[in-house]
Amino acid sequence: MRGCTCHFVVKRLYARPSLALIIYNERRHINKSGFICHGPLDRDAIGPGAKKIPYIGNEIQQQTMSMIYLGIPEENILEKHIEGIQRYCGSDAKVNSLASQYVHKLGMIIKRSTHELDLDDQASIRMWIERNRKSVFFHQDTSESDPFILGIQTEWQLQQMIRFGHRSVVAADSTFGVKRLKYPLFTVLVFDSRQHALPVAWVITRSFAKPDVSKWLKALIDRARSVEPGWKVSGFLIDDAAAEIDLLRQDLLLLK
Repeated sequence: MRGCTCHFVVKRLYARPSLALIIYNERRHINKSGFICHGPLDRDAIGPGAKKIPYIGNEIQQQTMSMIYLGIPEENILEKHIEGIQRYCGSDAKVNSLASQYVHKLGMIIKRSTHELDLDDQASIRMWIERNRKSVFFHQDTSESDPFILGIQTEWQLQQMIRFGHRSVVAADSTFGVKRLKYPLFTVLVFDSRQHALPVAWVITRSFAKPDVSKWLKALIDRARSVEPGWKVSGFLIDDAAAEIDLLRQDLLLLK
């Protein structure tokens, strides 16, 4: 801004994802001649001044995006979004107003976006996987004997699963029975130190059969262990009464 030399580097802390380390190369808002170039001490400054923008970390953003993708009403999403922001910024009417604008804008962006890359669904999926290979931990094409399965996990989600899922409970929240979705969706969750659920993976599939769940569950655990060899879970929860719990329990014990 008008030759301001103030600049800094932001480094994310692996152990504390909600925090950041800020390293200033130049703290003062001055130009190369040493004169203040903006702010209340700058007599030439014009405009309404700085705005207070709420802090939106990855945890809040991922939760908000997940709820939008699941089709949850906007007022419910906004309520959860504001709860997350208030943990960092406190209660403030202006912050709440900006949060409302953010949720609405994010919802519009997601609704207008499309992942239909080809008229053929399978070709479209393969193209998407090729472009997002780093975020796909399991994929199985539809065949006469096997159902379609697509497991998605970002690098950030993997870090959270390793951090909060180790020797803890991992849960799978499913949308089975929600008729507006062509394919049901599993959201794999872990719980942070405040017992807030964090979405750490998504699995798209029509099958809840034990052999199919075991495939993507093993792939998910193997991915965590490729980063942290000693990683293990103490329990796995599924919110569907039709799941073959006893058989899955046997597999989970073997994976431990």
